[in-house]
Amino acid sequence: MQIISEVYSRDEFSKILMNFNPVKESMNIRIPWTTELIEYYKEEWDWKELSENKSIPFTEELIDRYVNYWFWGAEIPYGEKDEDGFQPVSIECGLSDNSAIHWTPVMIDKYKEKLLWRYFIYSEGIEWTIDLLMKYLPLIHLDCLHEVSKLCSDILFAHLDEKAISEILENRNDELVRYRTNQLHSNI
Repeated sequence: MQIISEVYSRDEFSKILMNFNPVKESMNIRIPWTTELIEYYKEEWDWKELSENKSIPFTEELIDRYVNYWFWGAEIPYGEKDEDGFQPVSIECGLSDNSAIHWTPVMIDKYKEKLLWRYFIYSEGIEWTIDLLMKYLPLIHLDCLHEVSKLCSDILFAHLDEKAISEILENRNDELVRYRTNQLHSNI
C-alpha cells in the first residue's frame, strides 16, 4: 500500500515551527521545503537525513549553495576481512542515491569526485547516454561491473554492435582482475 502525504497546511506548519527541531524534521516529507527554510536552520539540520529527503525540490543552485553541507555518501568498513582480503562495508548513500535529483551532465561532471559511484549509477535521476556512460565508466567501482552491464545494456545495444560491447566489458574485466590481484598482494 502506497502512503501519500500532503504538505502541511499553513496552520499545521505554523504549529510545528513553534517547537521546531531541525534535526528531527530533516526527513519530514510534509514540510513545504524552500531554500529560505534550509538557510535559516543550516547549522542545525541533520544533513545526512536532509540529503536523503526526496521531497526537497533539489536544483543545481541548491546543491551548489550547500555543497559542503550535503552528505554525498560513504562506505564504512566493518567486521573482519575475508580470506581473500576483502573488507565488508556498510553503504550510506546520501545525495548520491537521491532519486529526486535530476542529474544533468554538467552536474555530474561538477560533482564527480563527491559522488558515491557504486550507488550513483543506479539513480533514477540520470538519463544515461552512451557518451555519458563511456565518460564515467572509469569512475564506476569495478565490483559493480556486472550490474553496470545490466543497467546499461539498452544503451550499449542501441549504439554498439556485440563485438564492441564485448571489447569494452573485457577491458573492464581485465581492470577488475588487476585491481583484485593488487588488493591481494597489498594484503600479504
